[in-house]
Amino acid sequence: MPCLPSNHPNSHPPHTQQCPGGFFQGLTAQPACFPCNPGDFSTPGSSLCSPCPVRSVSPRARASTCYQCDSNAQANND
Repeated sequence: MPCLPSNHPNSHPPHTQQCPGGFFQGLTAQPACFPCNPGDFSTPGSSLCSPCPVRSVSPRARASTCYQCDSNAQANND
């Protein structure tokens, strides 16, 4: 069974499983999910990673959320 975007096979016979937050898969029938890069994030089932909003940051790869910068810090995307 081919997987829909954001899903990956996890056993034999293959069946689909949603990619977890911090990972993505934009193609069908792929064997794995890929991690988001630092500065990007994704929610479970995402077919791509998104950049963090202005004044927020995800300093590590595989982020499922972004963190608001405090008032004295500067985000990378300011």
